[in-house]
Amino acid sequence: MIIWIASYPKSGNTWLRSLISSYYFSKEGIFDQNNLKNIDQFPTQKYLKNYNFKKNIPGDAAKYWIEAQTEINFEKKIKFFKTHNFLGSFNNNEFTNRENTLGAIYIVRDPRNVITSLKNHYDMNYDEALNFIKSDRKFIYDYNKKNDYSDFQLISSWEKNYQSWKNNKIFPIKFIKYEDLDKETFKVFKSIIEFISSISNDKKDFSRDKAINAINSTSFEALKNLEKSKGFVESVISNNDKKKIPFFAVTDLIAPSIPIALCCGRLGNFINTELPGRISTVPWAVIFPGETIGRHPSSLYQAILEGPILFLFLWLFTKGRRPIMSISAFFLISYGALRIFSEFFRAPDTHIGFLVVGATMGQLLSLPMILLGLLLMWKSYRQKRL
Repeated sequence: MIIWIASYPKSGNTWLRSLISSYYFSKEGIFDQNNLKNIDQFPTQKYLKNYNFKKNIPGDAAKYWIEAQTEINFEKKIKFFKTHNFLGSFNNNEFTNRENTLGAIYIVRDPRNVITSLKNHYDMNYDEALNFIKSDRKFIYDYNKKNDYSDFQLISSWEKNYQSWKNNKIFPIKFIKYEDLDKETFKVFKSIIEFISSISNDKKDFSRDKAINAINSTSFEALKNLEKSKGFVESVISNNDKKKIPFFAVTDLIAPSIPIALCCGRLGNFINTELPGRISTVPWAVIFPGETIGRHPSSLYQAILEGPILFLFLWLFTKGRRPIMSISAFFLISYGALRIFSEFFRAPDTHIGFLVVGATMGQLLSLPMILLGLLLMWKSYRQKRL
């Protein structure tokens, strides 16, 4: 018979399974990630043997849910399985039934924290993460030969996923809050073990030592250290989730403020009579100390172009919703283009002079910057987020 370890994605399922696998599948209760294999995921390609993940449409996997569970229970042993599936039917196919299920433990997490975790894990923005948890038809479908993690899971919305398990009257369910497990780990974990014992008629006494070992060896710090030293096959929710900011999220945040620094730098160049412009007879031409001819005040041109003009471009671009990486990309494109234009008024470096087709070093170096920006812009709009 199956005992489900159920939850909505990013709600602490991995941590809960780590605790349970440590207590039940290790002698002393010490966590070993190999023991996580004793709590497999359902559904996966391994169990839906009659479903062709390459040829059939994802929803057809639901036809084999009950059949696969019946085969799993052929050995008449109690087995734990992880699932994110909505507890209901899909195309008139029930996810599970009383004949195959002994009970379930459902871990629920504050949806605000789920949104943050989804945002970080899938590189979403907050609106996308919010839409993710609100979608009634949300499902996970993944085909990956390497780790045999192919599955079709109808997770639905956060609310409906939770309510589907909450309203279940078919088999016993133990509900726990992630926040309670985090604050009172021993107390909540003990209640989980007692629940499992009650539905499985396990007469063994609760082992306090094993529970403590399981808790200590599956702490966030312990699992993160394991991930660094040996590699950990699954991501673990951490109290620091909200601090894990993607690289381009940082650069997107910083980019609009860079024109201020660029403008100040160019004004400094002008004050110090650095980077003089090309010879010119325009009325505003500047005669620098030690010279008798007028030149374009190219440093002032660049201060205006790379300062307020570039800032205006970025401000207009960021007024709408933009995918991550796109603001950084827009900065590279805009700065590169403005730099190429301003270089037409600036004298080339005396020790370098003009290069290919009369271009300056600054213009040539700006070209790869623009190309990189175009590539990042293409990637930012092309990448698919769950």
